[in-house]
Parts: sequence; C-alpha cells; structure tokens
Amino acid sequence: MNRIQVYTGDGKGKTTAALGLAIRHLGAGGRVCIIHFDKGAEPGLEDKLYSERAILRSLPGLELFSCGMQRFDPDQGTFRFENRSEDRQEALRGLVLAETKLVQGPSLLILDEVLSLVMTKLVKTQEVMAFVKKYADKGKPCELVLTGHAAWPELAACVDLITDMRKRKHYFDEGEGARKGIEF
Repeated sequence: MNRIQVYTGDGKGKTTAALGLAIRHLGAGGRVCIIHFDKGAEPGLEDKLYSERAILRSLPGLELFSCGMQRFDPDQGTFRFENRSEDRQEALRGLVLAETKLVQGPSLLILDEVLSLVMTKLVKTQEVMAFVKKYADKGKPCELVLTGHAAWPELAACVDLITDMRKRKHYFDEGEGARKGIEF
C-alpha cells in the first residue's frame, strides 16, 4: 500500500532525506520522479547551484524536473526573496507536471519544497490539497513524498508520516555560508 510521507520543519535535511529515499527506492528496482519546486537555475548554472543534480540525472529509473526561477546569484552571494509572476507560473507548472506523473507511473514521486510554496505565497493550501485529493482519487498510485517548511493541520490529517526536522543549532547562525557539496 502506498503512503504519503511529509518531511517538514525549519531544520536542515528535508531534501536530503527525500533524496536518500529516492536512492533506496531505485536500489530496490523502483522508478522515481523528483520535481524540485522553486529551485531553478539559469542555463549552465544548475550544476553549480545544485551539485546533486548531475549525478541524479545519470541514474537509470530517475526523472528529475526543476520548476522554479533562479533565486540565488552565485556571483553576488545574494538571494532574491520577492516573488515574481514567473515564480507563480513555475509553481503551477510543477503542480500540473505532478498530476501528469501520477498517470505516467513512477513508483515514488517526490515533490521537493512543494509545502514551502504555501509559506512563500506562490500557491494556496487549497491548490496543494487539490493535488493530494487527486492523488487519493487515483487510488494512491505511488509513494508520495512532500517536503517543505510547514505542514498545516488539514494536510497533517490526511498523510501517513510526518518527520519534523527541527533546527537546534546551525552554523549559518554564526555567519557561515552555504558550502558546496553540503548545502548545495
């Protein structure tokens, strides 16, 4: 029986946990689809900003999609927090793609940072809940993993597993920046 898993919280490790599950699932012979939300990159910068993507794209049985505009400027070391209309369009494109993948049949579907879209106001809780309902209406055709900073009560009530990553201490708070191969 397929389940819905949620990795949430303000701590480090949500995407890392989801990627670890993807590797385990591939090792067991499964097919995996990962959709990264709000983690875009300009052409030629993807491997610089997301070092795991090159290796993920080489794995048989794994499809990887990025639905988001680039927010980090590696030359300036700055992050764009404000939303643009293109950010919303990319978020909606990702949700439509996720619905398509329910029909195309991966055995594990990971929607990375989909829950953070609500926090950043790129989508509404109802839009994510509509996807979860479509997943259930299709008979839970695959294992589903949702990651992001917050799980609201309506979502928590209909999922099967919630792992909350809590930040107790982080070197970012002491001024250390993100490190290649560790945070990106």
